[in-house]
Amino acid sequence: MAYTPSLNPPINISEVPSVLWKNGGGSTKEIAAFPADAGIDNFIWRVSVAEIRQSSAYSLFPGVDRTQVLIAGVSLSLQSQIGLYQELLAFQPFSFAGEQDWFAEPEGICQMLNVMTSRAEAVSLLEVTHGAFECLGDGHQRVLMVLQGEYLSEDDSQVYKRGDFMKLDMALGEVFTLSASADAVIISIQFSLLS
Repeated sequence: MAYTPSLNPPINISEVPSVLWKNGGGSTKEIAAFPADAGIDNFIWRVSVAEIRQSSAYSLFPGVDRTQVLIAGVSLSLQSQIGLYQELLAFQPFSFAGEQDWFAEPEGICQMLNVMTSRAEAVSLLEVTHGAFECLGDGHQRVLMVLQGEYLSEDDSQVYKRGDFMKLDMALGEVFTLSASADAVIISIQFSLLS
């Protein structure tokens, strides 16, 4: 059974208003959260896109697991006070604990896809796919975002372009299939609740 994309049309990240980081050091756009009315301190999971224009310390999120993906920009370097170092390149997920203190050094202006889950309540699984995409309704919550190129729904009713995102509400056994342009890249984020 095919999933009908018109039931959940995409929103583009350009349409989402920016808000300040928790520590005021940058700006971010929230694209999805659970529960829907959750704030920055009481979410079970949250997906956002941050824009980093200058060197800045990351906000601390005790009890939260985080994964970041560089979706625009050359690179971002992270340095911690205890000597850890990580360079983030395009479309390569990096996971860390929200308690870790990181100082970010962007090369130019960088956009970071940021996935956060409350460690006691949920886990996330990120998959970056180059080219055609397919997923199966399995009872888990899922967020998709096009990182590059264009995708087309199986019934040709919907085109998805860079920056488009959607939260899929799929019944068990439904299949969502997208064909892709030659350069297309999409990220799928699946959330599993622990209780």
